[in-house]
Amino acid sequence: MFVFRARTFLDPNFVSLPSLVAARLWQTTFGSKAGYLWIHAGASLGAALLGFVCGAAAGFVMGLALSQSAVARGLLKPFIDAFSAVPPILLVPLITLVFGLGTTSKIVTSVYIVFFVVFYNSYKGGRALPEAMTASCRLLGGSRWDIIKTVIVPSAAAWAFAAFPTAIGYALIGVVVAEFFGSPVGLGSIIITSMNTGSATDLMVSILALGVMGSGLVALARLAEQRLLHWRPEYRA
Repeated sequence: MFVFRARTFLDPNFVSLPSLVAARLWQTTFGSKAGYLWIHAGASLGAALLGFVCGAAAGFVMGLALSQSAVARGLLKPFIDAFSAVPPILLVPLITLVFGLGTTSKIVTSVYIVFFVVFYNSYKGGRALPEAMTASCRLLGGSRWDIIKTVIVPSAAAWAFAAFPTAIGYALIGVVVAEFFGSPVGLGSIIITSMNTGSATDLMVSILALGVMGSGLVALARLAEQRLLHWRPEYRA
């Protein structure tokens, strides 16, 4: 039914048939052009994964620090708010000019986007604790470091993990957009080449590959959350 509708109502120059997509997917992974898709997908996946890890770590640490320090919050948060208001895609040309067309510019773009997503969740998590909870810890003899380690950090981590699925999608977006600006390898380069040549099949294969990569990364993030936040009620069963 879908094939019939695709043949009847959709322009093949823009939406390829599922049979053609499946054939090209096989051809570029295990067929006559085996390795072609693996190389480009691997380049995008590696840059997105590294950018996500670095951006998430920086966002978590900065969000946690600003949530606990009024001085740092007053000095740095206005600048963070200002930079977060700038659409990241506008900075991609600048990042490309500074770091070139290679992998570095893709990673930096991904880090920049992911940082703000995780930062705001971590910041909120560090400040969302009820005062009664920290007061109870002090009554039980807990030091400031004990409260940070056993109460504040777990709270901020829970909020940060909630942002990970969105951050992973943004990491992939950052890498692909950076690849649009002339990167010789990556799924973004396949997409931009497909647009220029009118190859809807290659375009949809790239989109499908991005979807699979994103789903896999989100599943890994969920697994890490389950292992690291095993104390949460939803993971005790």
